[in-house]
Amino acid sequence: MTDRDLLESILVELQSNSAELKSLREEVKSNSAETKLIREEVKSNSAETKSLREEVKSNSAEMKSLREEVKSNSAEMKSLREEVKSNSAEMKSLREEVKSIRVQQQEDHLILKALEHSAQVNKSEHDKMANDIAHIQGNVKNIAENLDAVKEIIGRHEVDLKVLKNRSV
Repeated sequence: MTDRDLLESILVELQSNSAELKSLREEVKSNSAETKLIREEVKSNSAETKSLREEVKSNSAEMKSLREEVKSNSAEMKSLREEVKSNSAEMKSLREEVKSIRVQQQEDHLILKALEHSAQVNKSEHDKMANDIAHIQGNVKNIAENLDAVKEIIGRHEVDLKVLKNRSV
């Protein structure tokens, strides 16, 4: 092989390498653009990831708050259950008391009816006594009038007796 052949062979190889280099440059340029796009996408994903982290953090805080609220509500419900239980016991006690009061009220009603009857009987007896007293007063007045008449007669008799005594027989 001659120098020229060698040079031509090198030139062909150089041209081939140059084309390959050009192709590689294009590929690197393309890769650079793609890398830039990937960087932008990663940057965008990073921002989105950061946003999602903030959202997750916010949701975690909200969940913690909700857990506390549920815990508070559970405690309040337990307290309300105890209060309802206490009120139920108090209601049961009040029912028993009302039942007792009703029995006492029935007894009082019977006593009141008996007292009303007794009052009616006493009024009837009082009315009878008032009537009897009126009759007695009428009789006493009649007796008093008769006594007055008898006194008058006795008085006249005494006068007549005196007159007769004074007269001598």
